[in-house]
Amino acid sequence: MTQFMKGLDLSESFYKEIAQPILQTNFPTLRYAAAAIGYGSDTIGFDDEMSTDYTPFEDISIPQWLTFTEHRLLGATSGRVFHDDLGLSAVRKKLSYFPHELWLWMMAAQWTMIAEEEAFVGRCGTVC
Repeated sequence: MTQFMKGLDLSESFYKEIAQPILQTNFPTLRYAAAAIGYGSDTIGFDDEMSTDYTPFEDISIPQWLTFTEHRLLGATSGRVFHDDLGLSAVRKKLSYFPHELWLWMMAAQWTMIAEEEAFVGRCGTVC
């Protein structure tokens, strides 16, 4: 298991060790700002080992899948990958949509909600 590092420290380390040297070498006169901002526990300093967002993508549990909205999946899988030495395309493929069993459960849940509102939903399949 890797050692836990707070999100702000990790972001700053990435900037100082990777991004800043590249920018200084290739764009020495560029004016820019670099920051880690947002509303997550990591940016407000409340992150800990339990709150990390990291999940190995080859082992996502059903409860974890239930935390993803379709909009988040769409945001992670839309667009185009221009270069991929790290396996981003495989991760995007894994996240392209919910596992089949979960999708079936979601459809059943939606039909259950509709059934509570509309009479005779069960007859939909018999009507031509």
